[in-house]
Amino acid sequence: MSRVTASGHTVSAVTLPFTYQVASVGRTRDGDTYEWTVRIAHDLLRETVARMYGYDTPETSRGKCGACGLYTSAGEKQRATMALALAREFITGPGDLWCRVDPDDPEDSFGRELVQVWHEIGDVATSLGQVLVDAHLATVWPIRWHHVYDPFRNLPLLALSGAGG
Repeated sequence: MSRVTASGHTVSAVTLPFTYQVASVGRTRDGDTYEWTVRIAHDLLRETVARMYGYDTPETSRGKCGACGLYTSAGEKQRATMALALAREFITGPGDLWCRVDPDDPEDSFGRELVQVWHEIGDVATSLGQVLVDAHLATVWPIRWHHVYDPFRNLPLLALSGAGG
């Protein structure tokens, strides 16, 4: 599969360094973390846990945010379920699924490979991260999803309802 870039160069996903076709999808943990098998060469496969590079999605199970110290709200968990469903639909949907590992930043602090994720249908390549951003189910890193879409999760209920002094 090849496509023409904005600069007019023809690029094939197969020839880009550190770019792999996803051969099979295992578990989708949440909107930005996946277990899958990638094709390293024609007959060489490797299982990996991948984290989408450059995006943040709502959390399903995080108790407290390591950056701001605030807890995950019920609203964030609900949106996380939506992000998970959309990501699962995307990565198991039609077309060829690809990922690219950044050689300069290959893993996060949990040992997950940091990858760009897209699928190609014909000559059209679509980024999973952008699909999630367009659905308000991801933000571009380093902005955390809950800082944009769930800013009131830790205010007292009286303040949210307009009651009180």
